[in-house]
This record gives sequence, structure tokens and C-alpha cells, in this order.
Amino acid sequence: MKILHVITGLGCGGAENVLLKLIKHDKNNIHYVFCLTKQTCLKHLYMQAGASLYYFDFKNIFLFPYYSYNLVQHLKKISPNIIQTWMYHSDLFGGLLGRIAGFKNIIWGIRHSNFHLKNTPTTLKLIVKLSAILSYIIPKKITVCAKSAYVYHTKVGYDHEKMVLIPNGFDLNYFKPTAQKSKSISTKKIIPKKKMVIGFVGRFHPQKDHKTLLDGLMLAKQKGIPFKCIFVGNDNTKKNIHLVKMIKERKLFECIKLSGVRYNMPKVMNSFDLLILASLYGEGFPNVVAESMACATPCVVTNVGDSSSIVGNTGWVIPPGNAFLLSQQIGLAFTEKYTKKWKIRCANARNRIKSNFSIQKMVKRFNVVWNLVAENNPKIQRTKSI
Repeated sequence: MKILHVITGLGCGGAENVLLKLIKHDKNNIHYVFCLTKQTCLKHLYMQAGASLYYFDFKNIFLFPYYSYNLVQHLKKISPNIIQTWMYHSDLFGGLLGRIAGFKNIIWGIRHSNFHLKNTPTTLKLIVKLSAILSYIIPKKITVCAKSAYVYHTKVGYDHEKMVLIPNGFDLNYFKPTAQKSKSISTKKIIPKKKMVIGFVGRFHPQKDHKTLLDGLMLAKQKGIPFKCIFVGNDNTKKNIHLVKMIKERKLFECIKLSGVRYNMPKVMNSFDLLILASLYGEGFPNVVAESMACATPCVVTNVGDSSSIVGNTGWVIPPGNAFLLSQQIGLAFTEKYTKKWKIRCANARNRIKSNFSIQKMVKRFNVVWNLVAENNPKIQRTKSI
């Protein structure tokens, strides 16, 4: 079949990476990707995976009608069997334009679990409300990556009868532990054994809650816990004056390495002894947690999205925004690191991903939904029964 994906752009976010993995590992279908903006971070990787890419520029409001017409014409030319959209903007605009082009086999994709109203733009709130109404009309099915996403979007009015749970999947041959743990990903100098290497992977954004993370690290330092925390992701660099100021205010500069965007994520995850996800809200299925665990790196996570169900009993789960508890868990991890229990924890972390979140399972689930929608078969299991 021809599967046409509509996504906001090819930035370095979680949804973009999940789509990349899906295209790379799905050998049953031909994949096309429509990008609503000209973000190109992962362009070369998509091309290597064999996807046909088309770029539009919906950020330019003056050219919005032109690009809408252009997208519809490309849709008609490709004539896909399925239109699979990714995230809110793509769900709404991709779904509407798909219907205008005459296509009915449209599947939406939800990647968020919830919102923090204070930090959510008004336009996005309106898009979600409008999409909730149109969810009964436009898509035949709605894929969600997390159980928490199903619960939240049901509450805000989405058609829960159409929702199908497809957790993210991971390539265990790519994300795997190496013999060289605890090396700096930037200097390649071995960090002393009695110092814990902590990893944080996420863009500089209120959702990721750098403030609580830094407060927790400050408390851990005050307790005498020796560590080096490596920050990876967009705007985690010395050029970010706001982040640098936050670090200096807490006297943490010697304890933190700002590494910016990195592309070799298995190497990144193997650089850490412990990964921290400090997010306040919005996470659906945080890929960085599963990627870390696949590399046998345990995690401390906040209880947002499906983080707790990913980690299970292989790591530590705390409430969002609690720096004191975060520092406590860092202390527990540091104490345990030098015992036999730590090796067992690391092995259990990888085994949990292997058993529940393999890339093969994710690809199979998408194919089941695509095939059944293309055949106009309504008998697709809903989220509650998966």
C-alpha cells in the first residue's frame, strides 16, 4: 500500500523519530511524507530510510492558500491508500485537506498526554478543541501512543471509540548496552568511578522543567553526592543565556556539561549511569526513557504520560515539580550503583523494553490498523481492550 504521512516538520522531536523508525522498519508499504514546515533536522535519515519527502511552508500565513492547494494536488497525484497524520496541527490540517482532496481513509496520530494550560499557546488550545469536534467526522481511526493520552483526550471530547493504542517501539539491535559506560560524550575522557554520570535529554522548554531538575541537582550536591550531569537537546548550550544563568545561580557549573543536539543516541545513552526525565506535563510516551532503558541505563522519571508504565519497577517514579524527591532518588541510585543490585536493575531495564516495546511490535500494530482501515473493516481493537 501507499501510506502518506503528514507531519509538522522533520525536527529532532520524539514523533519525528518514531515516524522515521516506522518507515525504516516497515517493508510492506511505500511511504510518502508531507512536511507542513521546512524543518529538515532528520531529512537525510528519512531519505536513507527510503521515504519520498515533500515540503510546504504553512508558517507563511500569506502563502497558506497556495500551499493548501499545492498539498491537495500532490495528494491527488500520489493517491495514497492511507493518510496517517502526526500531532495536532497535522491532524487538523492534514485531515481537512485530505477530505477536500477526496480521501476518506484518514488516521490521526496523537502524541501528547495532556497540557499545562499556563504554558500552552491559545492557538493550540483552539486547535485541540476543534479537533475534538472533528474527530467524530474526519478520521476513521485515531492512534495514540500512550494510555494517558487516551484518558486525557477522551475527557476533552475526542471520539474514544476510534482510538487505538500503539506504544512506541525500539530497535534493540541499535539501542543496546556497550562495554564502555560512563564516558563523557563530548571529551571522551573517563569520569572517575566514584562520580555518577547523570543524563538529561530534552529541549529547553517549560514542559521539560529545567528549573526543578537543576534544583534537584543542587540539593544532591549539597548532600555530598558526586555527579556530572550532561544536558543533551536543543538549546542546551552555553549560548542559552537563560539556562546558563539558572546553572550559575545554583552554583552547578562545574557539575554540568551542556552538549546541545546529539545524533548518535545509543552512544549518548551509554554515556550515562542514570537518566532523568523531569517533565511537568505533556509527555505521551517519552522515547528517551525507553531508549535509555534499552541501553541498560536506569531512569528517574516524573509521573507524566506513560513514564511510570515504561519504567515499571526498574527505576524510580516521582511526582512532577518535586526537587527534594528528585534529589533523594539520585542519592538512592548513587548508593546502589556500587552494589550487585545495580547490575540486576540495569539488566531488568533492558529486558522490560525488549519484552514490551520492540520495534517489530509497533510496526505490526500500525500495519494492522492500516490494513483494516483500507479494507473498511471496523473491527479494530480500541485502546481499552489493548
